[in-house]
Amino acid sequence: MQHKWLGGAVFGRYVVGVPSHHWSVLKVDVISGEISYIETPARSGKFKWLRGVATDQGVVVGVPSSADAVLLVDPQTDSVALLPHGLEGKWKWHGGQVGGDGCVYAPPANAPGVLRVDPKRRTCEVLACDDPGGRSKYYGGLASEDGCVWGVPFAADRALKIDPKKMAAERVGRSLGGFGFDQNWHGGLRCERTGRLYGFPANADAVLRIDPATDRVDRLGVPGPRGRYQWAGGFQCASSGAIYGVPSDASDVLKIEVDGRVSRFGDLGRKKNKWQNAVEGPDGAFYCVPCDADAVLRIDPRDDSLGFLRGTIPPGKDKYQGAFYAGGAIWALPESADAVLRISFSGPPEVQLLPLY
Repeated sequence: MQHKWLGGAVFGRYVVGVPSHHWSVLKVDVISGEISYIETPARSGKFKWLRGVATDQGVVVGVPSSADAVLLVDPQTDSVALLPHGLEGKWKWHGGQVGGDGCVYAPPANAPGVLRVDPKRRTCEVLACDDPGGRSKYYGGLASEDGCVWGVPFAADRALKIDPKKMAAERVGRSLGGFGFDQNWHGGLRCERTGRLYGFPANADAVLRIDPATDRVDRLGVPGPRGRYQWAGGFQCASSGAIYGVPSDASDVLKIEVDGRVSRFGDLGRKKNKWQNAVEGPDGAFYCVPCDADAVLRIDPRDDSLGFLRGTIPPGKDKYQGAFYAGGAIWALPESADAVLRISFSGPPEVQLLPLY
């Protein structure tokens, strides 16, 4: 099956995979390595939920893409609940974040408004925003230190600020080039040193930078040739404060310094959809999840060196999406692969595959 799970979350000793085309939640016990499944009432459908958000209320929230309800997963009791949101359509929301009030906020992709999920009361609602039209508006949300959640503009022409205190969402900053597919960012990170937010360029020729303290939004030019779907996810080095973008279709790694300098390094080939996201290992290096690539990419930010873990990763497209460090290992969730990928650090870093069935 293709696109079985798309993202998830780590909750205690469990890694939870959110079902896209699959009918069950994936549950991995990081202590025993046991793989199990929590069935949902949604036996059919494609791209049902997209991304998972762990909360303090003991549940993981599955953000609905084409599903007509929010998914709540309790991995401790192996139970699920559905919260209808009242909207139809595909690709409604694309990920979310926990706001300052403990609720989950998902910026709209094709939906007309922001999804707000209260995991304590087990309710959800759609908040109006000042630009309800359009498609693929925001891909991903970033939480700022003041408790707000920001929508990263994919096709929208401005960043979106969601303020839980006001229960409102508004576009901020100057226009980023018009509504279309010419200035695109996909996800990002918050710099723990400055509090600024950075959006990774998918199709754009610049890094998006948001200063939540002033609501200023600007762009940092990326040197070199412009491409499509260039970087997907990334990480921050704690010692230097630099932020790195993981190469998807780009042939090199993106590096954003704290002072705003942007550079690229490495020569990783022209293959498309190579890796997405990265997780820090106990050795201080970061390990990038293979999508279409045939190896895990290892990036050491201490000297910007690159290496590979090949193991027994099978060929194929869209193999993994979403990974977490838990229980002394890195766990990658299978999107279209037939095994969970584990990177063990009991000795030298080693790729291990745990079959699903």
